[in-house]
Amino acid sequence: MTNRFKKQDFDVGYGKPPVLKRFKKGVSGNPSGRPKRTSEPIDPGSLLEALDNEEIMVRDNGKRKRMSKAEISFRQLMTKATKGDLKAARLVVKMAKNYFAPEVRTQSRLEVVNVAEANRRYGSKWPSYVSYTGGQEMNERGSVGYRKPPKASQFKKGESGNPKGRPRCPQVALSPAFIFRKVANELISVEGEGDIQTMTRFEALLRQIHTMALNKDPSAARLLDQLREGFPGTAPTGDPTILVFSDADMRIL
Repeated sequence: MTNRFKKQDFDVGYGKPPVLKRFKKGVSGNPSGRPKRTSEPIDPGSLLEALDNEEIMVRDNGKRKRMSKAEISFRQLMTKATKGDLKAARLVVKMAKNYFAPEVRTQSRLEVVNVAEANRRYGSKWPSYVSYTGGQEMNERGSVGYRKPPKASQFKKGESGNPKGRPRCPQVALSPAFIFRKVANELISVEGEGDIQTMTRFEALLRQIHTMALNKDPSAARLLDQLREGFPGTAPTGDPTILVFSDADMRIL
């Protein structure tokens, strides 16, 4: 009796279930079969948005920095368009009509971040992309404000205020329209008329298209006409009505 139990204890273990609980030969342990995996329905918009916001390391003006794939794409496209590539310019103009539209700008959300996060997302020129509410507070407190904490809260010399390092903030998804406008409004240096001028990327593109149209390029002229149609400006389109008054009447008016 004792030998039988010892043999059974030896035979039962991982991959060796008791004899009474083993599956019978020729009979499946799961008659209904393995359940099929049900994949979630694909959301192309969310998937594309996630890909647009993926960040990779690039070299910008000799410095390595993280940049979203959408921003890199818009930068490359606008650079080609500014250098006279009409195919790229047409695509930028088409995007501008969509992304500069007033109804697109109004579809925004409110988000509150600190200065460090704003600097991480937009770089040193972050005040030109966001609304900063710290200016009044700095003026009221005098020497206390951004980079000037109260003395009681200042870190001691030689000691790190964050020994574990800065935690990586969760990435916030940005729309292609916002990224496009951000890239279009970035200031660049352009050589023209014997000196270096500073202007936005979009202004540099418009000037390039204008120059090509003046050089009798019909494709550039058509693109310029599409721009005027898409962005009519504020000047009235009708013929002006001019009223002439005498000097005396003008003094009364």
